[in-house]
Amino acid sequence: IGTLGSMLASEKEKMADPAFMYKLAERLLSWNRLDDADIRYGAVVKLDPENKSGDADDALLQQAWVCRKKENYDCAVAHAKDCYNRWPSGEMADDATIYIAYYSAKGGKKAEAIAAYNEYLKKWPKGEDVEFAKEQIAELEKPAETTPSEGGSQ
Repeated sequence: IGTLGSMLASEKEKMADPAFMYKLAERLLSWNRLDDADIRYGAVVKLDPENKSGDADDALLQQAWVCRKKENYDCAVAHAKDCYNRWPSGEMADDATIYIAYYSAKGGKKAEAIAAYNEYLKKWPKGEDVEFAKEQIAELEKPAETTPSEGGSQ
């Protein structure tokens, strides 16, 4: 009971249960079955659009993480934004904002990343990621390093 095989065998009869689907997605993710996990996380969001289970927001952020694992940062940002837009005052809104910023930066969208980090600092001035957000903003705002041109004087 609880093995990936047994869970997959039970999926058809339990596919309307967001809690089961979330656990199955987690198990699939632990086996690095990213596409399969992503599908099940998506099912959780569809089954629980109001996040009554408390799993739908987590599922969207896990979908963002799956996209990050695939180095698809636009996809990761889209899932994090979806989470934030669906539940802007929800339990995961602060994490979604940090994900938006972090994945924007990883995807080379510096201005979007800085804006999201600043949004975090404005909305959660005492949040657990305040120092991280400040450090990331400072790093993103550093001027680009220039290399001396070849053949120049030393």
